[in-house]
Amino acid sequence: MLTRRGIQHRLKVGLNDIATIDRAGGVLKDMLAKRISELGGDWLTHLEPTITAYNKLDHSALHDNAPSEVMGNDELRFDLRMENANRRIEHVKRAQERAAQLEEKGGFRTLLQPMAFKRRAGIPNWSSEVHAVQSTDGGQVTDEKGKTYDTRLVLPVSATSSAPAQIFAGGSKPRDDRRRNLSREFLQPLKEIVARAGNIGMSQASKAMQQKQRFKQTLSDLRMSFQQFVRLWPDFKIAGNGKDMRITLTAPIQTRTGTLDDFAQ
Repeated sequence: MLTRRGIQHRLKVGLNDIATIDRAGGVLKDMLAKRISELGGDWLTHLEPTITAYNKLDHSALHDNAPSEVMGNDELRFDLRMENANRRIEHVKRAQERAAQLEEKGGFRTLLQPMAFKRRAGIPNWSSEVHAVQSTDGGQVTDEKGKTYDTRLVLPVSATSSAPAQIFAGGSKPRDDRRRNLSREFLQPLKEIVARAGNIGMSQASKAMQQKQRFKQTLSDLRMSFQQFVRLWPDFKIAGNGKDMRITLTAPIQTRTGTLDDFAQ
Protein backbone atom coordinates (compact mmCIF):
# COMPACT_ATOMS: atom_id res chain seq x y z
CA MET A 1 0.00 0.00 0.00
CA LEU A 2 2.86 2.39 0.80
CA THR A 3 4.43 1.76 -2.60
CA ARG A 4 1.11 2.22 -4.36
CA ARG A 5 0.56 5.57 -2.68
CA GLY A 6 4.16 6.71 -3.22
CA ILE A 7 4.95 6.75 0.51
CA GLN A 8 8.53 6.09 1.60
CA HIS A 9 9.01 4.32 4.92
CA ARG A 10 12.28 5.11 6.70
CA LEU A 11 13.33 3.89 10.14
CA LYS A 12 15.39 6.02 12.47
CA VAL A 13 19.03 5.12 13.00
CA GLY A 14 20.14 7.42 15.81
CA LEU A 15 18.20 7.75 19.06
CA ASN A 16 17.12 11.36 18.34
CA ASP A 17 16.59 11.13 14.57
CA ILE A 18 12.86 11.76 14.81
CA ALA A 19 12.78 13.56 18.16
CA THR A 20 10.80 16.48 16.70
CA ILE A 21 8.15 14.13 15.31
CA ASP A 22 8.02 12.16 18.55
CA ARG A 23 7.51 15.37 20.51
CA ALA A 24 4.74 16.57 18.17
CA GLY A 25 3.04 13.16 18.35
CA GLY A 26 3.14 13.24 22.14
CA VAL A 27 1.56 16.70 22.29
CA LEU A 28 -1.14 15.65 19.82
CA LYS A 29 -1.95 12.56 21.90
CA ASP A 30 -2.34 14.67 25.04
CA MET A 31 -4.55 17.21 23.26
CA LEU A 32 -6.63 14.43 21.71
CA ALA A 33 -7.13 12.67 25.04
CA LYS A 34 -8.20 15.90 26.73
CA ARG A 35 -10.67 16.72 23.94
CA ILE A 36 -12.22 13.23 24.05
CA SER A 37 -12.59 13.38 27.85
CA GLU A 38 -14.38 16.73 27.61
CA LEU A 39 -16.57 16.14 24.53
CA GLY A 40 -16.81 12.37 24.27
CA GLY A 41 -16.77 10.38 21.04
CA ASP A 42 -13.96 8.44 19.38
CA TRP A 43 -10.47 9.69 18.54
CA LEU A 44 -11.02 9.70 14.78
CA THR A 45 -13.84 12.23 15.12
CA HIS A 46 -11.59 14.64 17.01
CA LEU A 47 -8.33 14.04 15.10
CA GLU A 48 -8.72 16.72 12.42
CA PRO A 49 -9.83 19.55 14.76
CA THR A 50 -7.02 18.59 17.17
CA ILE A 51 -4.42 18.86 14.38
CA THR A 52 -5.92 22.21 13.37
CA ALA A 53 -5.63 23.45 16.95
CA TYR A 54 -2.05 22.17 17.19
CA ASN A 55 -1.07 24.08 14.05
CA LYS A 56 -2.20 27.30 15.75
CA LEU A 57 0.14 26.84 18.71
CA ASP A 58 3.31 28.91 18.93
CA HIS A 59 6.61 27.02 18.76
CA SER A 60 10.04 28.17 19.91
CA ALA A 61 11.61 26.41 16.92
CA LEU A 62 9.56 28.72 14.68
CA HIS A 63 10.59 31.88 16.60
CA ASP A 64 7.38 31.69 18.66
CA ASN A 65 5.18 31.48 15.57
CA ALA A 66 2.51 28.93 14.78
CA PRO A 67 3.06 26.49 11.87
CA SER A 68 0.12 28.05 10.03
CA GLU A 69 1.88 31.44 10.13
CA VAL A 70 5.08 30.30 8.43
CA MET A 71 3.79 29.97 4.86
CA GLY A 72 3.01 33.66 4.34
CA ASN A 73 6.02 35.05 6.21
CA ASP A 74 8.96 35.28 3.78
CA GLU A 75 11.30 36.83 6.34
CA LEU A 76 10.63 34.05 8.85
CA ARG A 77 11.05 31.37 6.20
CA PHE A 78 14.41 32.87 5.17
CA ASP A 79 15.62 32.93 8.81
CA LEU A 80 14.54 29.34 9.36
CA ARG A 81 16.30 28.19 6.18
CA MET A 82 19.50 29.95 7.26
CA GLU A 83 19.35 28.28 10.67
CA ASN A 84 18.81 24.86 9.08
CA ALA A 85 21.67 25.48 6.64
CA ASN A 86 24.02 26.35 9.52
CA ARG A 87 22.94 23.24 11.42
CA ARG A 88 23.55 21.17 8.31
CA ILE A 89 27.07 22.58 7.99
CA GLU A 90 27.73 21.72 11.64
CA HIS A 91 26.48 18.16 11.11
CA VAL A 92 28.72 17.76 8.06
CA LYS A 93 31.75 18.97 10.04
CA ARG A 94 31.04 16.48 12.80
CA ALA A 95 30.64 13.67 10.27
CA GLN A 96 33.98 14.62 8.70
CA GLU A 97 35.65 14.57 12.11
CA ARG A 98 34.22 11.12 12.84
CA ALA A 99 35.38 9.86 9.43
CA ALA A 100 38.89 11.24 10.02
CA GLN A 101 39.10 9.44 13.38
CA LEU A 102 37.95 6.18 11.81
CA GLU A 103 40.46 6.40 8.98
CA GLU A 104 43.25 7.24 11.44
CA LYS A 105 42.45 4.33 13.77
CA GLY A 106 41.64 1.89 10.98
CA GLY A 107 38.99 -0.02 12.94
CA PHE A 108 35.80 0.36 14.94
CA ARG A 109 33.40 -1.35 17.31
CA THR A 110 29.62 -1.14 16.89
CA LEU A 111 27.05 0.10 19.39
CA LEU A 112 25.04 -2.83 20.76
CA GLN A 113 21.97 -0.90 21.97
CA PRO A 114 21.45 1.95 19.46
CA MET A 115 17.74 2.32 20.23
CA ALA A 116 17.91 2.07 24.02
CA PHE A 117 16.96 5.18 26.00
CA LYS A 118 19.07 3.96 28.90
CA ARG A 119 21.78 1.34 28.93
CA ARG A 120 20.79 -1.72 30.93
CA ALA A 121 23.13 -2.51 33.79
CA GLY A 122 25.54 -5.33 33.04
CA ILE A 123 25.14 -5.00 29.28
CA PRO A 124 28.24 -3.83 27.37
CA ASN A 125 27.98 -0.69 25.25
CA TRP A 126 30.20 -1.81 22.38
CA SER A 127 30.78 -5.02 20.46
CA SER A 128 33.86 -7.14 21.17
CA GLU A 129 34.40 -7.61 17.42
CA VAL A 130 36.65 -5.06 15.74
CA HIS A 131 35.67 -4.12 12.16
CA ALA A 132 38.36 -2.91 9.75
CA VAL A 133 37.63 0.37 7.99
CA GLN A 134 37.34 -0.16 4.25
CA SER A 135 36.08 3.32 3.37
CA THR A 136 34.10 6.29 4.69
CA ASP A 137 31.52 8.36 2.87
CA GLY A 138 29.78 11.25 4.61
CA GLY A 139 28.23 9.86 7.77
CA GLN A 140 28.73 6.22 6.73
CA VAL A 141 31.61 3.80 7.24
CA THR A 142 32.05 0.50 5.38
CA ASP A 143 33.92 -2.44 6.89
CA GLU A 144 36.02 -5.11 5.19
CA LYS A 145 32.91 -7.24 4.57
CA GLY A 146 31.14 -4.45 2.71
CA LYS A 147 28.64 -3.75 5.47
CA THR A 148 27.80 -0.10 6.10
CA TYR A 149 27.30 1.56 9.51
CA ASP A 150 26.30 5.02 10.70
CA THR A 151 29.43 6.71 12.09
CA ARG A 152 27.40 8.05 15.03
CA LEU A 153 26.92 4.46 16.22
CA VAL A 154 30.52 3.20 16.07
CA LEU A 155 33.59 3.64 18.27
CA PRO A 156 36.94 4.21 16.48
CA VAL A 157 39.63 1.79 17.75
CA SER A 158 42.94 0.54 16.49
CA ALA A 159 42.56 -2.06 13.74
CA THR A 160 45.13 -4.22 15.56
CA SER A 161 42.95 -4.42 18.66
CA SER A 162 41.76 -8.01 18.92
CA ALA A 163 40.74 -8.39 22.57
CA PRO A 164 38.19 -5.96 24.01
CA ALA A 165 39.34 -3.74 26.84
CA GLN A 166 37.71 -4.32 30.20
CA ILE A 167 35.54 -1.24 29.75
CA PHE A 168 33.85 -2.90 26.75
CA ALA A 169 32.95 -5.88 28.92
CA GLY A 170 30.76 -3.66 31.05
CA GLY A 171 33.29 -2.62 33.68
CA SER A 172 36.29 -0.39 34.35
CA LYS A 173 39.62 -2.17 34.87
CA PRO A 174 41.13 0.47 37.21
CA ARG A 175 37.94 0.52 39.26
CA ASP A 176 37.73 -3.28 39.46
CA ASP A 177 41.44 -3.58 40.37
CA ARG A 178 40.90 -1.11 43.22
CA ARG A 179 37.85 -3.06 44.40
CA ARG A 180 39.83 -6.31 44.40
CA ASN A 181 42.69 -4.81 46.39
CA LEU A 182 40.38 -3.37 49.06
CA SER A 183 38.09 -6.40 49.40
CA ARG A 184 40.55 -9.28 48.95
CA GLU A 185 40.35 -10.24 52.63
CA PHE A 186 36.77 -11.42 52.06
CA LEU A 187 37.61 -13.70 49.12
CA GLN A 188 38.67 -16.69 51.21
CA PRO A 189 35.66 -16.53 53.58
CA LEU A 190 33.30 -16.58 50.60
CA LYS A 191 35.20 -19.46 48.99
CA GLU A 192 34.83 -21.44 52.21
CA ILE A 193 31.10 -20.72 52.36
CA VAL A 194 30.61 -21.85 48.77
CA ALA A 195 32.86 -24.90 49.26
CA ARG A 196 30.80 -26.10 52.22
CA ALA A 197 27.55 -25.71 50.32
CA GLY A 198 28.87 -26.96 46.99
CA ASN A 199 26.20 -24.97 45.19
CA ILE A 200 24.70 -21.97 46.96
CA GLY A 201 22.13 -19.38 46.03
CA MET A 202 23.30 -15.80 45.51
CA SER A 203 21.00 -14.39 48.20
CA GLN A 204 21.94 -17.14 50.68
CA ALA A 205 25.64 -16.49 50.14
CA SER A 206 25.06 -12.76 50.53
CA LYS A 207 23.32 -13.25 53.88
CA ALA A 208 26.17 -15.45 55.10
CA MET A 209 28.78 -12.87 54.11
CA GLN A 210 26.83 -10.05 55.77
CA GLN A 211 27.70 -11.70 59.08
CA LYS A 212 31.39 -11.11 58.42
CA GLN A 213 32.74 -8.08 60.24
CA ARG A 214 33.17 -4.99 58.04
CA PHE A 215 32.00 -6.79 54.86
CA LYS A 216 28.78 -4.80 54.52
CA GLN A 217 30.59 -1.52 55.15
CA THR A 218 33.27 -2.46 52.60
CA LEU A 219 30.65 -3.02 49.91
CA SER A 220 29.11 0.33 50.75
CA ASP A 221 32.46 2.14 50.68
CA LEU A 222 33.33 0.62 47.30
CA ARG A 223 29.82 1.25 45.96
CA MET A 224 29.29 -2.28 44.72
CA SER A 225 26.68 -4.95 45.21
CA PHE A 226 27.35 -8.46 46.46
CA GLN A 227 26.94 -9.82 42.94
CA GLN A 228 29.52 -7.34 41.65
CA PHE A 229 31.87 -8.51 44.41
CA VAL A 230 31.45 -12.15 43.33
CA ARG A 231 32.06 -11.26 39.68
CA LEU A 232 35.40 -9.68 40.58
CA TRP A 233 36.93 -13.11 41.16
CA PRO A 234 37.54 -15.91 38.61
CA ASP A 235 37.29 -18.34 41.54
CA PHE A 236 33.49 -18.34 41.22
CA LYS A 237 31.05 -19.36 38.54
CA ILE A 238 27.55 -17.87 38.46
CA ALA A 239 24.65 -19.73 36.85
CA GLY A 240 20.97 -18.93 36.50
CA ASN A 241 19.09 -15.65 36.60
CA GLY A 242 17.23 -13.56 39.15
CA LYS A 243 16.24 -15.43 42.29
CA ASP A 244 17.57 -18.69 40.79
CA MET A 245 21.14 -17.35 40.51
CA ARG A 246 23.62 -19.72 42.15
CA ILE A 247 27.35 -19.71 42.88
CA THR A 248 29.85 -22.56 42.54
CA LEU A 249 33.65 -22.71 42.71
CA THR A 250 35.64 -23.00 39.50
CA ALA A 251 38.23 -25.12 41.35
CA PRO A 252 38.47 -26.79 44.77
CA ILE A 253 39.96 -24.55 47.46
CA GLN A 254 43.31 -25.37 49.04
CA THR A 255 42.93 -26.86 52.49
CA ARG A 256 45.46 -25.60 55.01
CA THR A 257 47.52 -28.11 56.97
CA GLY A 258 49.58 -27.65 60.08
CA THR A 259 49.75 -28.32 63.78
CA LEU A 260 46.80 -26.13 64.69
CA ASP A 261 44.69 -27.61 61.91
CA ASP A 262 45.61 -31.11 62.97
CA PHE A 263 44.73 -30.19 66.56
CA ALA A 264 41.40 -28.81 65.39
CA GLN A 265 40.64 -32.07 63.61
